[in-house]
Amino acid sequence: MALYDKRGFGLENIKAIFEEPLTGLGVSGDIFTLDNKTWDETVAWACEQVRKHGLNPQEIALPPTVHDLNAKDIAFALLIAVITIVLPSLGGRQHSMQHWFSEIQTFADNGQLMTSCQKVFGKTPAPYLDIKDGGMYHRYIFGHDLFQAMPIGINIEGLTGVVRVFQHLLHDSFGLTGFPLPGSTLILEAVAKATGISGISDLIKNTDLAHSDLARYSGVRAVDGLATVISAILLWGYHKWQKTPEYSMKRPKMAIIAYGLATCGVAIAATIPGIAAMFPYRSHINYVCLTAMVKNSWQLNSMANKLKEESSRQIPVIEEELKVIRRIHLDTNVCWQ
Repeated sequence: MALYDKRGFGLENIKAIFEEPLTGLGVSGDIFTLDNKTWDETVAWACEQVRKHGLNPQEIALPPTVHDLNAKDIAFALLIAVITIVLPSLGGRQHSMQHWFSEIQTFADNGQLMTSCQKVFGKTPAPYLDIKDGGMYHRYIFGHDLFQAMPIGINIEGLTGVVRVFQHLLHDSFGLTGFPLPGSTLILEAVAKATGISGISDLIKNTDLAHSDLARYSGVRAVDGLATVISAILLWGYHKWQKTPEYSMKRPKMAIIAYGLATCGVAIAATIPGIAAMFPYRSHINYVCLTAMVKNSWQLNSMANKLKEESSRQIPVIEEELKVIRRIHLDTNVCWQ
């Protein structure tokens, strides 16, 4: 038995099921006015049409529900994925969104932003995080993993250190190399320790890893966050345009397609030398996009479980009506499935 949802199927869709076959039999008029009927009245009306007009339930096709994706939905989700992939790198190395973000970082470091923006970034916040050598990729060696930086900030500045650490990482997220994914530096240090190596720098010297690899595979960049936010706004606008109900599973389904393909697309492009050169200073994994995909997957699972629970309460009523139909159409085993 198929699952039924009073909002996603039912009152607004029952009419569409019977309208075409009944119209084909020459039936017309106000029999399709179901707006004021309850769910049970609608099911009774449907069974009456089957009995009265001799319709075969096997020949009645179900219309899509508000939870089902159509071709337009899938095409728009694919478009969103492409936008999320290419937007940060449009314009090339010197004119891309990532390049502009690095310029903002320079202005923030020099105190040249508007007063309100400069207050958000702070002025050289938590400078003690930069005491280790490491050149361009020093953030991946020490002090910039959130789980490592936060205790340092609190130890030096108390609760003020929490704000200063976040401001420091905000600065770094606008840079060309970003900052390490929270927990990644601690994991690498644990690996180095387990293999008898003194630290991440020595781990790099003794393996095929490069400093740039740390930025590519564990870097978090503000530009990825902005691309994902723009995609979320476009999805929101699409659902407003299409008047997609808040409870429709179309919303998380489209988001999963868009964010999932964007995450995979960036990772795949990074493995192809000719294409990778078109995406300079990009993380090979868009962790913001990946997080959005996981969040929508969890939401879809929750909505599906709720729908299943609601449908289980409706199925007994529908099955009683089906018994009547089956007695009339002894050769019919499927109705509205």
